[in-house]
Amino acid sequence: MKAIKKQFSKRASDYNTYTKWMKDKDLLRLCTLPLNDYVDTAKCLDIGGGTGWLAFEDYKKSGRDWTVVDISEDMGNIVPKAVKFLCANAENIPLPNESFDFIIIRSVLEYTNVELVLQEVKRLLKEEGYFVLAQKVMDGYSLDVNLILELERLRNPLKKNLGFMSNLRKKVSATGLKVLNSRTYTQKYSIDFTKWLSRNNTISDANQSALRKIIDSLDDEVTERTGLELIENTLYSNLTWAIITCHKNSHINPNTSVVVSMIVEKVENKKKYILLQKRKYLFTEPHYYNVWELPQGKIEPNESIMDTAKRELFEETNLELSQNLLHNNSTIINDIQLERVDVLTSVFSKGSMNYLGLCLLVNVKGKVKSNIQDNEPQWIGIKDLKRILLEEKIFPLNIPMLERYFEINKLE
Repeated sequence: MKAIKKQFSKRASDYNTYTKWMKDKDLLRLCTLPLNDYVDTAKCLDIGGGTGWLAFEDYKKSGRDWTVVDISEDMGNIVPKAVKFLCANAENIPLPNESFDFIIIRSVLEYTNVELVLQEVKRLLKEEGYFVLAQKVMDGYSLDVNLILELERLRNPLKKNLGFMSNLRKKVSATGLKVLNSRTYTQKYSIDFTKWLSRNNTISDANQSALRKIIDSLDDEVTERTGLELIENTLYSNLTWAIITCHKNSHINPNTSVVVSMIVEKVENKKKYILLQKRKYLFTEPHYYNVWELPQGKIEPNESIMDTAKRELFEETNLELSQNLLHNNSTIINDIQLERVDVLTSVFSKGSMNYLGLCLLVNVKGKVKSNIQDNEPQWIGIKDLKRILLEEKIFPLNIPMLERYFEINKLE
């Protein structure tokens, strides 16, 4: 581990310039897709995040709370002040359990005990958190494995080869993390050949000579398969990445969560409208992505039903809850606070989603603000609502609620 730390400390000053894969826009987009499911208050961790480039890129857009863990203090000295830095070994990170909503690792496991690092990820991830693992793999080099292994041995004997995508999936699954999806991404890579040979002066002269000999002897068939080609003083190659997105739970909601759903009503020009929005949880619930739903959310610790309704409504739509159109009051008996909230209906769902849904009928004040959580809230007229209920996809928990709304109001 000391040798690895020494190597990265030596590379720190030129790391952002030399490590071109790090700033690849498509790779960045694929690795951070799960963040689209999160509000900007999510806490995020980049393990082996080096100079904090990825963390700072997201911070500039979202303002999210990012922490970078890296073994090199010299890397940490380059991390922007807006990002927290912790110098630590990825196999033993001194942070509390369940601290983060999102954890990412990119091109780090080859320097570590993979199983120990993945156990740390599971420990640090919140109950419904996401983990993204991005590693260079051999999937694109099936006929040229020995060539690639020799190049890696000469350039960096401290680095282990992690094999193919299937190997990584098995290791991730063995920790109990739920693999939601996996994909490969081929990156067209180019670098100044002189820089590639020296690798920030970490490669011996003998190994540089051996590397040059291999590159000079490449034939057209190898170039066609691997993308490896030296043109003038630029080396081109194809890098194949495995990108694996995981969830902490084997089941998305193994325990029953109490969800407060709201039918938000308004009358305009003597016409009644209901607020619906599109569900945007692409990774945890891909089969319900982009379906209609009511504003809703789970009751958090120490919240009342009405507290949850007010918070979720504001977070998702920027609207303030004005009134529960049915009834609610609160009383205290001895030291126990009792909240009575009349609901339009209650719905229990069991399966991959275990929810007890309480449906309130409310009105609001303020104006809808779109894209707070990328959920596209819209005011829907009763005629269109009926059509949506009959013809379009609606989040299952909300279907009985809307049906009950039509029954009570005797709407046609």
